[in-house]
Amino acid sequence: MKELFIYYICNEAQAQAHLAQADPIVLGHEINKNYSWSNLTAGIWNQRQHVQIIRQELLRNLSLAATCIFLVVTVLLASIWASVLVFLCVIFTLVDIAGTLNLMGVTIDTVVSVPVILAVGIAIDYSVHICHAFLVLSGSRNARVKRALVDKGIAVFKGGMSSFLAFILLAFSRSYVYTTFFKIFLLIVIYGLFHGLAVLPVLLSFIGPVPYPTALPADPADYNKIIIRQNLRRRFFRERRCYSL
Repeated sequence: MKELFIYYICNEAQAQAHLAQADPIVLGHEINKNYSWSNLTAGIWNQRQHVQIIRQELLRNLSLAATCIFLVVTVLLASIWASVLVFLCVIFTLVDIAGTLNLMGVTIDTVVSVPVILAVGIAIDYSVHICHAFLVLSGSRNARVKRALVDKGIAVFKGGMSSFLAFILLAFSRSYVYTTFFKIFLLIVIYGLFHGLAVLPVLLSFIGPVPYPTALPADPADYNKIIIRQNLRRRFFRERRCYSL
């Protein structure tokens, strides 16, 4: 359709005015002079109910997916505050995707709902690695953020680029389903990388969680000293074991 058919009709005159601007096929029915008003209102009512159900199901599925991901990330990271920060980046990503889709003129339907729900699980991948690298380092917040970006930033960026290459061929399709999937997955990669590599480090530098008890120092000099000490200790016990045999 050239424009989304209205779902709220006051009278027949308004409906005929919108029909004059619509395509010859609206809601799966051919519009002609003999098209009855009862069939028209029935089609509009069914489409309206369809959109309302999709919106309810989409919000419910997004809530369930976000809750499950928050619980799993909390268990794996072993830090509630770190999970909250990662979860905020996922929420920001979803909001940005929804706003951009609205600007593109993409409306909510079954095709849009599937990749939007998948976005919850994909977007978290760009943030959780940076947050985990931040937790395993000790020192000041700024030093830990810099070290985390050096250790995991390139890997996260390469992961986003590989995901982009995986679905880039969908951009050349003429199918509404494939082009919609391409738009949404492209937005997931762009906003996921932005919030994982730009927004989350800023949040961690100001209100980042405390490191793990077994965290290594973020300063490269201290980090190298510990690695050398651990290697020497392993070598000492290895040689001692050989001598005892």
